Amino acid sequence: MDTPDTYAKRPVKNSSMISSMLSQELSQIRIAVISNSVSQRKQLKEALENVGLNIVINEPLTPTFVRKLDSINVDVILLDLDEHSDYEDILDSLLDNHSTPIIFNDVSVLTLNEPQVLARWYGKLLKKISSSVGQNTIAEKTYADHYNQTSSQKLSILNKGFRTEDSLARNVWVLGASLGGPDAVKEFFKYLPSGLPVAFILTQHLGANFIGLLAEQLNQVTDYNVLTPTAGHVVRHNEVIVMPVNEHLTINPIGAIELKPIKQEQQYSPSINMVLTDMLARYGKNTGTIIFSGMGDDGLKGCEELHKKGAMVWTQSADSCVISSMPENIVEKGFVSFTGSPKRLAEKLYDYLRDD
Repeated sequence: MDTPDTYAKRPVKNSSMISSMLSQELSQIRIAVISNSVSQRKQLKEALENVGLNIVINEPLTPTFVRKLDSINVDVILLDLDEHSDYEDILDSLLDNHSTPIIFNDVSVLTLNEPQVLARWYGKLLKKISSSVGQNTIAEKTYADHYNQTSSQKLSILNKGFRTEDSLARNVWVLGASLGGPDAVKEFFKYLPSGLPVAFILTQHLGANFIGLLAEQLNQVTDYNVLTPTAGHVVRHNEVIVMPVNEHLTINPIGAIELKPIKQEQQYSPSINMVLTDMLARYGKNTGTIIFSGMGDDGLKGCEELHKKGAMVWTQSADSCVISSMPENIVEKGFVSFTGSPKRLAEKLYDYLRDD
């Protein structure tokens, strides 16, 4: 009978059998996935369950989670620490009262669309998990190959419907909002299924100090990866980029973000009109927009340009807005092809992109 240390020596033709044996072995390990990011928890849970691990709890790090550990059998805690959150007291309680091995995990690689990098990363992670429960004999590369094989099997199934892997964005929708916008946008994403072939540029009138907080809050309610922009980041489907206040964001021909100082003062910041114009120039008719609750007329000129090019212009319905003047200005000009509550907008976008 083979022992675990012989797995890596198997010829390629036995890779399916090796993968099956590893899945059986990993299924005996009970994992707690802890992260404040909904999208990261979901991605980790799906990937780890796919390779055979048993995910028994999947939550943010809270006092409630620490109390649950008293009644749940867990072999390993996989903990993603967000530098913007205050974990000190909860983490101290966890370390003081529980002896379960903890793997402090850097999930930044999950934002990449690099299969080989992901396979190596998961190989190292699976090796750490196995080592923490006393299984030290299997090579990282064997785990990486196992991840690759199980991912390929899953992808063949997923390709029958939406492709959920992050690919270079070809559809970009601008979400414009002002007063009342954050709650409307949260509700929109609450009802929007993940895996759609679209990236979002969220242009919310907001103070510069609140942009990061808005991204963090949205990450709590959606499986889309909500990011504040960094120069050079390649925009992919399944992402929400929160527009900065004091920088001009454009997307270059290879899909990477470029950030430059704003040369002249804008009436609104960030400017929905400017973002719509820039995205239309980059993505053409594959640009769309939804204008949510707000005061004023920002977005009016940009929506006119989209309408002329045959791109989609939708708005939040007046009766569901906190302040409806911003979307109503666009409706009155005849630029809008659909209007509805945040939930209806999410349902409509799902139908629209499903037929894309």
